Amino acid sequence: MSRYIPYLGKADKVVKELFKLKVNEVSKPLEVKKGVVLFKVVKKKEFDEEDFKKKYDILKFSVLYRKRNDILEEWLKNKRRSSEIKLATRFQKYATDILG
Repeated sequence: MSRYIPYLGKADKVVKELFKLKVNEVSKPLEVKKGVVLFKVVKKKEFDEEDFKKKYDILKFSVLYRKRNDILEEWLKNKRRSSEIKLATRFQKYATDILG
């Protein structure tokens, strides 16, 4: 699943490069949506398996909820593109008066 970072674009390549860096190391220039960026890692936190286990259910729900919303949003976009709105006869006069 691809994540999006505002002003940067898709986060996949950014995250991939950041994980390669050590503390105080600067990334190579990365092309993003609005140009080129550099990152410097100032701190890294080790993976805490116990903490992850405690938060697993919440994380799982969050990911599934986000995925479901992405699918629903895409479905709605497709429906809007392929739908034609028709007004019942009794409302056509009002719509014509209002919309011109």
